[in-house]
Amino acid sequence: MVRKVFAGQFPLFQDCGRVSRILAWVVPAAAAAIAALNQGFVVAGDSHFFVKAGQTLLSSHWSRAFASPAVQAGPLQLALFGSVGRWNAALALVLTTGTALLVVAAARVAGVKNPALLGGVGLLAVVTGLTGLGLGGHPADIGVPLIWIVAAGQARSGHAWRAALFVGLSAGLETWGILGVAVLALAPRKRDALVGLAIAGSTALALFAPFLVAGHFEMLSFQWHVSAPAPMSMLLREGTPFG
Repeated sequence: MVRKVFAGQFPLFQDCGRVSRILAWVVPAAAAAIAALNQGFVVAGDSHFFVKAGQTLLSSHWSRAFASPAVQAGPLQLALFGSVGRWNAALALVLTTGTALLVVAAARVAGVKNPALLGGVGLLAVVTGLTGLGLGGHPADIGVPLIWIVAAGQARSGHAWRAALFVGLSAGLETWGILGVAVLALAPRKRDALVGLAIAGSTALALFAPFLVAGHFEMLSFQWHVSAPAPMSMLLREGTPFG
């Protein structure tokens, strides 16, 4: 109430509040970009593999983007890596700043409204190295759970269709993103949750359908060898091929 009175009487106070809300997003993103710069925009791990697969996706041979079983990333990640990934600096900036913004968005959904605290959460993600996790080629490992949190907030607010769309699109980063349909249980009405389930499934299917129809989709034929400490090693002998 006091804040509303001050905002009404003093426009400058209202402007400062608006600026602080903007800075809560801008400062963490800028800090993430500076951190990436200090590290020399290093993009390592499987990134270059996905860049190559992404370039295939964006070429006339797009139908063979998933011809190799080793390509376990979704079409949205391949499209990102195949375009922006042509320049390491650009890819590093997109991944780090994007993660910082997702952290702030997730914190806001979780109930953090104070701009200083929001910005602090984003800066903490930068300091702890959270924003750089995607530079190894698997941005979904950090990005998808954050998207799920945002989707959960949408579902709880009664926007199940929007939450479902987020979940379906997250499957376009890596297929396990579809597991986020669990957040639809937060929808106020059961009917909305069911409709959302259909939307999420349809969205994910639409992303992969062209490659399935093209006949060169080998993602599901990938096999890894069981090894400790994977839970499967408690059931199968180490070295056993597992699909």
